[in-house]
Amino acid sequence: MPGLLVCLTVGACAAVQQRPGVTSVNGTFVRIVPDPPAKVGAAAADVLKDMGFMVVSSAADGDGWAVASRNGQDSRVTATALPTGDGATQLSVNVDPGNSEGLSLRVLDQIQARLGH
Repeated sequence: MPGLLVCLTVGACAAVQQRPGVTSVNGTFVRIVPDPPAKVGAAAADVLKDMGFMVVSSAADGDGWAVASRNGQDSRVTATALPTGDGATQLSVNVDPGNSEGLSLRVLDQIQARLGH
């Protein structure tokens, strides 16, 4: 079910809609895209490289895909792509340190554009 985010943690967790189609939970920004995880992961790696990040790893992670990167200021951006079960993918982006909303949303937008949506 697009837009549904379930969070199982010890503490409280609430999804906050940032704008249509994008939610955030504890500094991680999430969007549902209609593509398989491997395609989303490859797009994420390409986008992060284009943005000047060094991609440290980009590989299958169970049924999904995970991309880890960093830049010269030691900011780390991770993108994960997990299947939703209905043919779509949950794309999550986290920036550390600081959980930068602006950078996270820019990465999400550029990945979506790279996928042609």
